[in-house]
Amino acid sequence: METLFPNGWFEYLAGGVIMGAGMSLLFVSTGLIGGMSTVFTSVWSYFSRAPFFQEGRFVSSRQWRLVYAAALVAGAFIWMACWGEPFVTGVPAWRLLVGGFIGDVVNVVRGLIPAMRLLTSFIYAFAGLSMVVFLYAFHKAQS
Repeated sequence: METLFPNGWFEYLAGGVIMGAGMSLLFVSTGLIGGMSTVFTSVWSYFSRAPFFQEGRFVSSRQWRLVYAAALVAGAFIWMACWGEPFVTGVPAWRLLVGGFIGDVVNVVRGLIPAMRLLTSFIYAFAGLSMVVFLYAFHKAQS
């Protein structure tokens, strides 16, 4: 247990309880299922006239999903204002991108999400790779 949680397990339990309580409150009070997976697609429904992005499930949920995303960003600012120390994961960015892409491929194969979702994964992977290359070049230029 010590190797999995070297700083103790209480913070993880507290975070899970807070997140679960927030999502439960959203569901009980509005009937909406909280999650970030459709925020990107819902935002694209504002800009793209492609039929996929104009489906009713995206257009009808885009306002509350934007508020939901803004509240998550506001929560990060509140955390910084109160505790002043950001939480940074130790997982390399490339692993997060590859893991997300593999998860999307598996879900497309299983028929759980539309194949169009892979486009989102490619965009994230390209943006992430672009940032890594930019930061590497910037670091080398500063050295």
